[in-house]
Amino acid sequence: MILSSFLSIMTLSSCLDASSLMDKEDVGDLYEKDVFKDPTYARYFVNDIYYSLPKGAEVPGSWSGAYLDCATDNGEARNLESDAQRFNDGNWNAESVPLGGVWSKYYAAIRACNKFLENYDYIEERDGVATRTDLEYLRAQVIFLRAFFYAELLKHFGGVPILEKTLHFGSPELKRG
Repeated sequence: MILSSFLSIMTLSSCLDASSLMDKEDVGDLYEKDVFKDPTYARYFVNDIYYSLPKGAEVPGSWSGAYLDCATDNGEARNLESDAQRFNDGNWNAESVPLGGVWSKYYAAIRACNKFLENYDYIEERDGVATRTDLEYLRAQVIFLRAFFYAELLKHFGGVPILEKTLHFGSPELKRG
């Protein structure tokens, strides 16, 4: 009884001044201006764009490892909940479009490419890290990646909107139409 009372008092007294728990020093926020000032961070930003490339015969979305032939009469998907099987069965609608992930994934990558190209001039050269030639090579990679993502969208959807700048929620281009 005494031990439980002592533990209860200690527990309550240790929680009396918890206000200091929320007074944390800002230790590591990385802002956009920092990313596009430092060549190392800019390289990391471009490396992240590479993660949007298709991996082998992968089709973005929930194809669950099924090849595109599984969406035709040539094959059958093992996972009956995969987009390929839904497409094959004709069991899809405006909300469950089998290639819906392609559109969002590649336009997100194109947006990242545009963001890099808009901020390219702010990236500083640094001895031993990046020369202007290195940075131009990085810029050329991003231009190629953007073209590749557009080619993938064209392959899947035909004509697509070409965006050469980053759009935000208040962009007038989004209000037209």
